[in-house]
Amino acid sequence: MTTLTRRAAGGESVSPEELARELGRERELAAARRADELERARAEAGHGRARAEVATESRLADLARAEREADVQAEAELARMYREFRASGERTRVRSLMARSGEARAR
Repeated sequence: MTTLTRRAAGGESVSPEELARELGRERELAAARRADELERARAEAGHGRARAEVATESRLADLARAEREADVQAEAELARMYREFRASGERTRVRSLMARSGEARAR
């Protein structure tokens, strides 16, 4: 049986067991790099989704605020119209009373 040996950088021989350990370590490092790359991609994707959710929440809050402001403005406008109509109706009623009393005096 032949023993395979590898020469190290310094020129000394490396046993098959040492070579197997070294190659195993290189595979572990490559696997760790790939796992880290995937974890980073997952983290970036998660961050992107979180930012999109925050942007959506912000837009919804802006829309809700605008709706509330529109409701307040509509209520104020309605109250103004009621005041105007009430005053106009009162003026009409007074004019009518004055006209009737003038008619009564004219007879």
